[in-house]
Amino acid sequence: MKILHFGDSHFANKRLDECWRNFEYMIEYGRDNGIDMFVCAGDLFDANTMIDSHEYNKAVEGIGKMSEIAPVVMIRGNHDPDGSLGVFERLGGINYKIYVFNNTAEVDIEDKNGNKVRMLLLPYVNPIIFNAVDNKINSIFSNAKEYYDDLIKTFSKVETEHPKVIVAHLSVYGAQLANSEKIVANEVMLSVDDLRHKSFDAVMLGHIHKRDQDIFIDSNIRYSGSHYRINYGEKNNEVGFIVWDISKGRTSLELINTPAKKMVEYHLNERQSKHFISTGSLPFEIDKDADIKVVADVKEGVSHVFDKGWITRRMKGGIGTVKIQLKTVPKTMVRAKDIGSKKTLREKVSMWLDVSHKKPTKSLLEKADLVEEISVNSVLG
Repeated sequence: MKILHFGDSHFANKRLDECWRNFEYMIEYGRDNGIDMFVCAGDLFDANTMIDSHEYNKAVEGIGKMSEIAPVVMIRGNHDPDGSLGVFERLGGINYKIYVFNNTAEVDIEDKNGNKVRMLLLPYVNPIIFNAVDNKINSIFSNAKEYYDDLIKTFSKVETEHPKVIVAHLSVYGAQLANSEKIVANEVMLSVDDLRHKSFDAVMLGHIHKRDQDIFIDSNIRYSGSHYRINYGEKNNEVGFIVWDISKGRTSLELINTPAKKMVEYHLNERQSKHFISTGSLPFEIDKDADIKVVADVKEGVSHVFDKGWITRRMKGGIGTVKIQLKTVPKTMVRAKDIGSKKTLREKVSMWLDVSHKKPTKSLLEKADLVEEISVNSVLG
């Protein structure tokens, strides 16, 4: 049984062409390499994806093409809008079934050859909502983590003649993110030791975009990662998908890279930006095979002459795009010692003006009093 495991597509208007280009690569790979099942480990959509938008319909088209090749198993991720996966339940598959799981489940699922795999499906859970809802589950488990831990523990004891696979859109203790973002403190965190249970033939994860995780060495646990670089924080992230070859008692996997564009970020300090404005020359060669971000420090008052279009025109004929971010550097830096000790806004403004060698005006001080009065009244309600 060969399973193509992917996740975190984040179909959205942002970088849609790049998303779709690499999604099609996965489809073609599945068609050309005898894939028996596709598994989407959550976040097919993005939080801002509107149902029936162009990007939404492209995702639906992509999953439909996968279902021409083999059955598709999908779970809900934290970014998938409410009800967004319902379209697949209503439409079904083209040649093969599309299985959608918005809630936890344990089921036998057949691949395109009729071979079964026992799956534990663990969609994303919001622990705040879970803990706030008074239902039968909460009368047994004190929180969402305890509930999910129990599902995994129970699944480890299940006896079956079929391979056992966990599919989850959750965080794991010790996992590293692909960018500088931090894992939200109130997320449900799974234990690597629990997931390493010898009865599990594979643990297919989504949610964290970084595929290469040291904590998973010598295990059958993997994040699929995203199949393209979603933002500049992921510029060095290896992207693609995973192909699992699973039979009872034997698992092998292969990491497949997609032809995703690189994301390169350049920084111009104030001197380099000034040189660029006057000469039109950059201190680096632009990589035409990448999406480019140029962060330029520009002196206050001259940012309007920074020719963003010039950089963009340099990319003409390449496949990359250019994003320009200007950081305005103030003409003067003023530091007022002990200004934090002043109690009123009027006193602080007066001190700042004094240090700046500027004369306070009656109008400015009256405005400071008015702002402070409005702030106080809003706090008091």
